[in-house]
Amino acid sequence: VVMRAVANVAATGRTVICTIHQPSKMLFSMFHSLLLLKKGGETVYFGELGPDSRNLVNYLEGIPGVEPIGPKMNPATWMLEAITAPSRGEHPVDFAATYAQSELCQENQNLLETMRRPPEESPGGSPPPVEWTQARSRASTSPADETPREDKKKEPKFAASNVTQIWQLVVKFTVGYWRTPQYNFTRILLVAVVAILLGSVYYHIDMSNQSGFYSSVAVQFLAFMFLGILNLNQVMPVIAS
Repeated sequence: VVMRAVANVAATGRTVICTIHQPSKMLFSMFHSLLLLKKGGETVYFGELGPDSRNLVNYLEGIPGVEPIGPKMNPATWMLEAITAPSRGEHPVDFAATYAQSELCQENQNLLETMRRPPEESPGGSPPPVEWTQARSRASTSPADETPREDKKKEPKFAASNVTQIWQLVVKFTVGYWRTPQYNFTRILLVAVVAILLGSVYYHIDMSNQSGFYSSVAVQFLAFMFLGILNLNQVMPVIAS
């Protein structure tokens, strides 16, 4: 929701600067340009992302020692792994120096110098530089809009299927309950105590009349409500931990 609002602001021609931390593939595709910094604040990449982040992927894959991106892999996750793994090897790669010597860096410097120069005066006023106008027009077009409709239909919303997500949640909560046996024993004991208590109070209810029927419905309602509230109070510390 937040990123859709930011995209709507950017679509009006305004410049929006965001800092992101491990975004999903869908959120990452909503950005037009990327300034990627390494530890120490040095620039690794600065430029347009392109459709499906192809500009970023092509640039990093062109550096020796960088592993190609895998199928259906999140470019945001891959770029962090790509600039981290070669830096720890026997022959570390200086991505900041590589960028400083690249054509992309030279293009950015030329554009910056062009934007620094004041426009030529004219009777009708001072028009903005052509490069700046083109950059603003590119910013008003979302990279996702440049992707063919066929690719949009094939691209899933999430990297994993619904079955995989449900299975991972079942495994996660099963392991969580298995690691907290005292919580499970407490719930079992509580259910047994409540069942014995309510069963002894309403033992031998006469269901042949209206009063006995209402008493039976009342005890069922009381059992569900009582157990639900108690389990809710017990599960909160487990979830919080």
